[in-house]
Amino acid sequence: MQNVQRRINRCSFCRREGHNRLTCDDPRLLEFALTCATQCQTMTETEFYVWLTETYETNDLDLLKTYAAKKMRIPFNNIRDISIYKDAITRYIYETYKYQYNIQEEDSDYYLENNMNAALINDIRSAYLFLEMTENMHARRIEQTKKFAIISLLKTLSTKEKKETEECCICFESYKKPEFVTLNCNHEFCKECVKKSLISDNRPKPCCAYCRTEVTTMTSRISRIHNDMSKLVI
Repeated sequence: MQNVQRRINRCSFCRREGHNRLTCDDPRLLEFALTCATQCQTMTETEFYVWLTETYETNDLDLLKTYAAKKMRIPFNNIRDISIYKDAITRYIYETYKYQYNIQEEDSDYYLENNMNAALINDIRSAYLFLEMTENMHARRIEQTKKFAIISLLKTLSTKEKKETEECCICFESYKKPEFVTLNCNHEFCKECVKKSLISDNRPKPCCAYCRTEVTTMTSRISRIHNDMSKLVI
């Protein structure tokens, strides 16, 4: 029998195993958020946009794309106009870390010097870690108990199709064709995204994350993925 080497899925940003860009917890992302949160307190949106361009566009464009994908769900492989990422990050940073504080002009200097930096660091770090912990616990708890009335199928691809690469439209990561799971509506996603969308769907009958069609079948192309998906069905 031909030995098939199992692919190890790695985050395309930090290259570690077990997650993708949308769930990446690389310290660079947190440091970027802290830096942006501090910068926006003393800059206009236009000045902040220029600062992003001068500081990150040339030196760390991948960081901008990953942060935009993680926070605003903007695809990072199919958009060539870099301004889209910078615009989205600017809006997110100002709405999240400046406008909600509504600081009065006469008190802004004192507030920034004495409270803002510490508050931002504590709030961002605490919220980031707490949400990640809560989501992981919630996902594990639901996955242990939730089963679906879905038919899990196994279909073999042609040799040509096995070599094709596609991008999952949920997590935006690229995978080989055999690693996708196809639903009865013909939309297909990577295995992990299908599992997460099913588990997190609170409707009586789970639906496709893309078109909202009721999921009745899911077709895998690799035995190990088929076996994994079969654990979710009744």
